[in-house]
Amino acid sequence: MIGPVCPCPSFVSRDGLFFGHGLRMACCLLLVRHGDTGAQYRGRFVGRTDVPLSEKGERQAAALGPVVRGAGATRCFCSPLMRAVRTAELAGVKAVVCDDLREADFGRWEGKTFEEVQAADRELVARWAEWPADFAFPGGERIGDFLARVRRAADGMASDSAEAVVAVTHGGGDPGDGVPSARPGCPAVCGVQR
Repeated sequence: MIGPVCPCPSFVSRDGLFFGHGLRMACCLLLVRHGDTGAQYRGRFVGRTDVPLSEKGERQAAALGPVVRGAGATRCFCSPLMRAVRTAELAGVKAVVCDDLREADFGRWEGKTFEEVQAADRELVARWAEWPADFAFPGGERIGDFLARVRRAADGMASDSAEAVVAVTHGGGDPGDGVPSARPGCPAVCGVQR
């Protein structure tokens, strides 16, 4: 079954990830960043490294359950990395693992702080800030490849027949760091609705 036609006006993100009026799509998309992973990873590039949630992250994920239920979400897609899978589990939602939702592969920047990367690769950091599709993290993923897989995932979620869809993924910061959160103590949540 194809979902309803989205009544929202046409829109395009900076990277062209979502666009077009009249697309058949889910009408509500909750974007959830996995719970906290602990002080040892905070402020570091943690992409393909498969790290668990901290105790705080487990509490955040459990607190997410009422938010997801309150939104009426009937479908959940999540990154294959354990921090996202565990967030979905503790939130009480059965998730479909979607490899396209995994975090970027930061290559040799993996595990380093921004300051360490800036000191070692100043010119590459400046190029990365321009966000060109042909930029590749040294020894890691090309931005164009990252965007292509995020587009595939977004297209799949948007065309889902569920009225409300949850995506448990990566990116952003902890609540309180300027990332929207549905309520205190939850992982970062951003809702997109009709």
